[in-house]
Parts: sequence; structure tokens; C-alpha cells
Amino acid sequence: MRQMAMAVLGAVLAIGLLGCEPTRSGPAAEGKVPKIALRVNAGADKPYTDSKGAVWLPDQEYKEGAKYGALGGKVTLRTTIAAIPGSKDSPLYLTERYGMDAYCFDVPNGKYTVKLHFCETYERINAPGQRVFSVAIQGKPALADFDPLKEAGKFAAPVVKEFKGVVVADGKLTIEFTPKVQHPNISAIEVLGH
Repeated sequence: MRQMAMAVLGAVLAIGLLGCEPTRSGPAAEGKVPKIALRVNAGADKPYTDSKGAVWLPDQEYKEGAKYGALGGKVTLRTTIAAIPGSKDSPLYLTERYGMDAYCFDVPNGKYTVKLHFCETYERINAPGQRVFSVAIQGKPALADFDPLKEAGKFAAPVVKEFKGVVVADGKLTIEFTPKVQHPNISAIEVLGH
């Protein structure tokens, strides 16, 4: 039993506390921004490995030293839906964080691609206009009056919005959510270094 516990601890340390540390590649001496791939499964309480082998970190509250997390809001797991039709990675869309003010990442300065994954899975929202919110990335408008259900065209259908060239100059990447109708929600977030 002790050997197994030590093996698990060793594996966790080897991947940087389950991926909390950004993955780095390339010579830092040349002044290049380290290559980073941070993926968060919003609302999840444990890591998830997707169909392509990428590891998604569990959701958490943001605090100094945590490397990533949400500012406020609540999490939920949709147990009334067995799977997301057409998705090989349903677990990414069956959990969510909702009602948050922001999601923050501590990352090296540089340019990033941010992918926001949405999927309306709350049964009481079944028509366009019942959940509408705006999103800003690094203080700049990214999505205005965004309606996940309307964008997807149907209930329980994923929508991924990609934003390239997001500049970080202070070591923090911040995604802010502003409600208009109902609470903002997010299923998953990717922060990819260039």
C-alpha cells in the first residue's frame, strides 16, 4: 500500500502537481515565452483525460499561488444528461461553473490563444434569450450578449469560441463574465502559449 502511495505521489510531482505548473519548452535564454497548455474542466472535482490524451485540470477557486481558478460562482454536475450528442468528451460539458465574476490564470508574459467551451445543459433554459452574458479577456470585450443556446442552435450542444493573440504583460490572464439574463456559465477553458 505504501509503495502504491509513493508511486502516485511521484507521478503527481513528475507532472507538476497535476498540471498546475505550466508545461515549458524551448530555451528560456533566447527570451521566448514558454510553451504552455493549461486546460480546465470547469465544475469538475478531478482531472479528466480527453479523447486526444490531453489532461484537463479540475476546477478550483482562485487564490495567490494556485496558478489558476475562478473568482466566485458555483459548480454543478448535470446528472440528468447521460452524454452530449456528437461529443467524444461529454465529461467536459456535463460540468460547469456558473455565476462567477472571472477566471484567472498565472502565466508568463507573452501571447496566448484562449478557447472558451460552452454548452447549455440546464433544463430550465430551453429557448434563446434565457441566458445572456458578456465576456472580456484582459479587459477587452470578447463576447457581447452571448447566448450559448442560441449560438449552438440547440440544447446540450457544445460551442467553442477561440481568441488568438491575447497579450499578458503582468503575469495574469483574466477572463471576466458579466451577466445580463441568468448567470454566466462556462464548461471548460484552454490557455495555449505560442
